[in-house]
Amino acid sequence: MAANNYFDWAVSLYRFIKRDTARAEEVNSALDDISNGFTAVETKTNASLKLPDGETATPFAVAATRKGKLVSFNATTGAVEATISTVDVSTVAAIAADVTTVSGIASNVTTVAGISGNVTTVATNAANVATVAGISSSVTAVATNNTDVSTVATGIANVGTVAGISANVTSVAGIAGNVTTVAGITANIAAVVADEVDIGVVSTSIAGVNAVASIDAAVTTVAGNNAAVSTCANNIAAIIAAPDYAAALQGTSTTSLAIGTGAKTFTTQTGKQFAAGQYVIAVSDANAANYMFGTVTSYAGTSLVMNVISIGGSGTFADWTINLSGARGAAGAAGVATDLTPGAASALQLLRVNTAGTAIEGYTFSANTQWTTITADPLPAVAGTFYRPDTSGGTFSFTMPATPANNDRIGIAGNFATNKLTIDWNGAGHFGLTDVADPTTDITDDNTVIVLTYFVDEWGFGV
Repeated sequence: MAANNYFDWAVSLYRFIKRDTARAEEVNSALDDISNGFTAVETKTNASLKLPDGETATPFAVAATRKGKLVSFNATTGAVEATISTVDVSTVAAIAADVTTVSGIASNVTTVAGISGNVTTVATNAANVATVAGISSSVTAVATNNTDVSTVATGIANVGTVAGISANVTSVAGIAGNVTTVAGITANIAAVVADEVDIGVVSTSIAGVNAVASIDAAVTTVAGNNAAVSTCANNIAAIIAAPDYAAALQGTSTTSLAIGTGAKTFTTQTGKQFAAGQYVIAVSDANAANYMFGTVTSYAGTSLVMNVISIGGSGTFADWTINLSGARGAAGAAGVATDLTPGAASALQLLRVNTAGTAIEGYTFSANTQWTTITADPLPAVAGTFYRPDTSGGTFSFTMPATPANNDRIGIAGNFATNKLTIDWNGAGHFGLTDVADPTTDITDDNTVIVLTYFVDEWGFGV
């Protein structure tokens, strides 16, 4: 009978039954069958999963814990476990090609495993990743400009500032042409920046700047006299004070005084430039022909005492204007007498400057042969001609030559008491004959005889 670890009790039974030889064969046969059955069970048991000796619990006792699981052995203890889900195995089997691919990039997988935290971050931002994937061409463009991107990154505060003024940036974009123009004058802009303080001063005085702009021609004239302007600037204090100095050279008085020589006391203003010994002249405002001329005896406070040595006019006045004056010059030499030869009863004799312009001479001519009678404007008069304008038929003009030369003479004689004769100077000067703004001079005197001579750019009497 084969030995069996599990049936040692059968050996004892065998030994007992062997004493009965008759039945020993039968029992032995039965026991062999039993032993063979147990051996077969033991063989199958040894070929099956079983708990190690000393363990009583089994992981397969509860059906819910082993459903859909594969059996495996614990890597440390060797214990049997229900671990991997058959569904997971099927899923892996379905992606066997992908697993093979992953196996081919095992080093990359290892790298990814090392940055699993970053992968998790990307996973939580999958929507953003998808967005970036949709603009991959733009990302590529940015990558090719990584240097510029780095520059922007280091100036991100400025980028934020620009973003805050996007409306202004849009406005600037709308005037790109002007921006280009400004870029072309950077040197001028730098100069303006250097003068920002002065520009601020100008800005606060813009009304004055506009006023100056309206007189730009005058400003140009001033610029052409820069040296004189500089002189004025260097003496600006004196220029500002000049009106006060000028005012100090004149005073007024309402003291009632009769015109006469000797001491005269005026009550006037204080602070005037009157000093003892200076020459002054007091003139009546009503008529300048009434005056008193002399020297200052004393001036203190509002009291001015003058010694009058020369007078003009007569009467008592209380409307005096008192001005500083100067000493009278010495008497000039006596003039040279010129004898005029009496002419015949039919002749006229006048004074004139000789042709050299150096002396006065008498000029005698015959009225019957040298005077030209006219009744209308000669348009123009001819130099060297003596005219008798006849205005008995009505007033008319007498036009002078357009381009006279020095010492050209024109004589005029006649009776203009009823109808006047109007002289048109034809653009030439006419010293002492009328205001230069008035192109004509009216002659209305009875029996007028004049000789007009052109000398040094002007017509005048006897010159």
